[in-house]
Amino acid sequence: MNQTNEGQPELDIKVMLIGDQAVGKSSLMVRYTEDNFYVNMLGTAGLDFKKKIIRRGDKVIKVTVYDTAGHERFRKINKSYYRNVKGMILVYDITDRQTFDNFTEWMNSILENEQKEKSTQILILGNKIDMPEERKVLLEEGNSIASKYNALFTETSAKTGENVENAFNLIIDKIIQTEQAIADNKSKENSNEQNISKTKEVKEDNYQVSKTDPDNNKILITNNNETDKLKLSTEGTQYSSGKKTKKANCFCY
Repeated sequence: MNQTNEGQPELDIKVMLIGDQAVGKSSLMVRYTEDNFYVNMLGTAGLDFKKKIIRRGDKVIKVTVYDTAGHERFRKINKSYYRNVKGMILVYDITDRQTFDNFTEWMNSILENEQKEKSTQILILGNKIDMPEERKVLLEEGNSIASKYNALFTETSAKTGENVENAFNLIIDKIIQTEQAIADNKSKENSNEQNISKTKEVKEDNYQVSKTDPDNNKILITNNNETDKLKLSTEGTQYSSGKKTKKANCFCY
């Protein structure tokens, strides 16, 4: 792990690279975490990962980058690793049109997981811009498809390192913003629930009802915010023409 900053990480962010084989996912991971590039890099079989400690603003962050196999037979296996990953980087090769055309299949795989993890951030990344003469996918095409899915977009070169750091920072910053917004909303909801609970308690405390003098069947209703006490008698007495009659529910102050 490259520890570029002192102090214990405050956040632990997991980012996953997915896409067809040979688009440069492993090279992007190594370039970002080690700032190296290996010409004869072997393809990933299953899953690989590397870690890096970075600082964004006043936060120290541990970033774990997962590199997945791009071969078709590994795609179902990759889905099992999507859980708890906050950032998905979908990589295609700008010199290979087929890797871009396969975009829909990979995006559907992401969206299946994203339905459960609503906060997952997506970055669409065109790699190998160090080979402009062999470009088969235009910059505008990548930008357009990213807009369609409300995803981030950029292009890089794992070989030269061009824009790689910025690409990872782009999605990491978006993850941080989203997680903070979620935390703020939860805090607001909890505060509202507490206020509702306190209001209910105050209302209940202000009005206390208790039975008194059971022999005369009287009820005492007390409002704690007032000094007056209202005595309700369910069986009041009224005198008329020298005779005693009963009148129900009279109020006596």
